[in-house]
Amino acid sequence: MAGRRRDELALRAIRRACPNSHLSVLVKRELAGFFDGMHWSDEVIPYAVAGGMRAFADTARIVLRIRRGRFDLNAFGAIEPGRLPTRSGC
Repeated sequence: MAGRRRDELALRAIRRACPNSHLSVLVKRELAGFFDGMHWSDEVIPYAVAGGMRAFADTARIVLRIRRGRFDLNAFGAIEPGRLPTRSGC
């Protein structure tokens, strides 16, 4: 719960600093419901990674989704932080 609160505060700060930005949140599928009704994010992208042989395909699907989104900033560095382009400013 403390992590969720920290994320909420960070996203609110980003929303205040960049009010016209489109903010997407990549979150484990089982946690996506926590973001329902939160007005500081525009899009929730739920994901799941199965165990065993399916893990590679699931991970590849997530990476492709991120790349297709052409995101400008990876705020929390959760997935491949060195491979996503970053820039400052809004």
